[in-house]
Amino acid sequence: SLQNVSLNDNAIKGKIPSEIGAIQQIRELDLSFNLLTGSVPAEIFQSATFLVDFDLGSNRLKGTIPTEIGNSSSLERIVFSRNFIDGTIPTQIGNCHNLRSLGLYELRLNGGFPSEMGNLKLLQEISASLELPEIPGWMYGLSELNDIFMGSSGIGGTLSSEIGRLTNLRTVFLFVSSMVGSLPSEIGLLTSLVTLDLSANRLSGTIPTEVGQLRNLEELLVASNRFTGNLPTEMGNLSNLEKLLFSNNPLSGVIPEEICNLWDYSLETLGGAGSCSDEAPFGGLQCPSRSCCRECPNIPVV
Repeated sequence: SLQNVSLNDNAIKGKIPSEIGAIQQIRELDLSFNLLTGSVPAEIFQSATFLVDFDLGSNRLKGTIPTEIGNSSSLERIVFSRNFIDGTIPTQIGNCHNLRSLGLYELRLNGGFPSEMGNLKLLQEISASLELPEIPGWMYGLSELNDIFMGSSGIGGTLSSEIGRLTNLRTVFLFVSSMVGSLPSEIGLLTSLVTLDLSANRLSGTIPTEVGQLRNLEELLVASNRFTGNLPTEMGNLSNLEKLLFSNNPLSGVIPEEICNLWDYSLETLGGAGSCSDEAPFGGLQCPSRSCCRECPNIPVV
């Protein structure tokens, strides 16, 4: 029987036939990167009880996410991203207990996440574009989370110390939002973290020394915030760091030599996300040597 259907990137037009749900043994259905219109047929979730992977990303679909999604307890991955789908996320999604990956990026949803999503204990990856007053508390209880992609979402509130519970995190994208408060010291517990992008928020205070515990970190992007003080010398422990961006912050002092020494390891970019002609490409910090600030050779050194 037919189990895997992959028709992605074929410029397919028209509506998704509801009859596709009649293929009861179907496990994988990939219709991404086409020109599909109309709504998502509820029949798919009602009949295809073995469906594991369902990708509708990058089409022209409208309407709402069917409440029948809750019938698909076998679902492990579902992508709605980059469509014109609106309305709210149905509470029934909390019944998808096997869900590992959920794509809700660049949609027209409103109303935030339903609290029932806290039941998705196996969730490893979430991408979403939602204006939220804060990161919902239930998300800190999803211990299997590896990847959070919620950049450009207008998220407010603070980054809770509870984030230290998510020790499996590898990538966190929370850029271009409205988060305030300080970066909690518990961030140092996320020792699997590879990318942390908090740029273009309203975060303040000093960058905690515990950042130096993130030995697997390759990208630390905190530009365009309100951080003060200096960069902690403990960041010199980040020998895998390739990109460190901290421009457009009211920092003060001299870039620590321990950080300059990272050029001897993996470092490729230090300081400014913008041009060296900016008033403060190193976030207000002074350069101890030209070799440290090598990307802007005309910057004065102390």
